[in-house]
Amino acid sequence: PLLLFAGSGLTADATLATMDGLQPVALVAQVPQVLVMYSNGGAADIAQLMQRSLRLSGPLQIATPGERTAGRWLVNQLQGHWPQGLSAVTYNGGNGALRGVLARQVPAALAPLPAILPYANNRNVRVLAIAAGMRHVLLPAVPTFAQAGWPGATASGWHGLFAPPAMPASLVMRLHSALATALRSKNEQMEWAVLGYIAAYGDAAVLRQALRDEQSWTSGNAATARSQILPAVLRRETFSAAVPEGVTWTFG
Repeated sequence: PLLLFAGSGLTADATLATMDGLQPVALVAQVPQVLVMYSNGGAADIAQLMQRSLRLSGPLQIATPGERTAGRWLVNQLQGHWPQGLSAVTYNGGNGALRGVLARQVPAALAPLPAILPYANNRNVRVLAIAAGMRHVLLPAVPTFAQAGWPGATASGWHGLFAPPAMPASLVMRLHSALATALRSKNEQMEWAVLGYIAAYGDAAVLRQALRDEQSWTSGNAATARSQILPAVLRRETFSAAVPEGVTWTFG
């Protein structure tokens, strides 16, 4: 059997024990993080959110989907650049973080796009930016952090395919070829996009590096990671496939 694991947060000890002995096959998708806030009386963009933060007596509270997640790590990286600072409020998953915003427990959240996308047209939710190397095909009006004035601020989870250690090399190569072909297909990319992902192929070496980099930043050793904002293997240019160009279809 083949196993599809999801990161970030993958490197929790229990999950690593489950993966022990498995053979990395390929990285198949990114899970971009997005910054959202309650729309009623909220800011129209990140610049306005920063300006409104100056009125606070303390740090701006940002809901995150967990301690060992890309959203939480991005909050930590932005911390020193935000007026009045940021305070991460941990919820149980991306849906929990979004519910915290809708219930007005916190003003904003950094959460995975799959959790946010079903609410993208909700009048109480405003999506301010996506922490990816490009805009998402279903949210063409939402800028990336870089386009909003925060170059380098990218943070994504990922999905990687693993196989039993005894799987023959010839079969692994066939899998590589099939995945690379499939993930370059615009139809396949759209299948991932409607779920909130970005289809992106990376070989076994890329997946191994993703694991090493993630272990560095989830363990708090950000200085040892290969990127200041995101493990290097998760940057857009690493992949041979991307969200289809020229597609203007919008969600909802």
